[in-house]
Amino acid sequence: MKGFFERIRPYGKHNIYIKTYELDEHKSVSISDAKWIVCSYEGYKDGVGTFNPHPDGKADIVALILNDEEKQFFPVISFLTREEALKLSIDLLKFATGKREKILIEHILRLVESD
Repeated sequence: MKGFFERIRPYGKHNIYIKTYELDEHKSVSISDAKWIVCSYEGYKDGVGTFNPHPDGKADIVALILNDEEKQFFPVISFLTREEALKLSIDLLKFATGKREKILIEHILRLVESD
């Protein structure tokens, strides 16, 4: 995992940015119109991270991003290894479909093998 952290520098594994928002009395922010997006992380150059929502192939580093389009700002960026991304996808599918993990994994493996 050490190599992973070196490749996402200067970011940390999970990043929260609030400079664009005003804190309420509970020291929290409300971002009601933001949407979760998934991108590949392609590096950091000239003070800017490069994120690609349409990678050509398998993404080595997956970025789960809360995208506030109105403010053109990413308040949350979490970096996932390929293994973490697969585990999260299975967990999300379990909750969204009510299906057992074994059935979901078998289905995903069939999709991956046919790719």
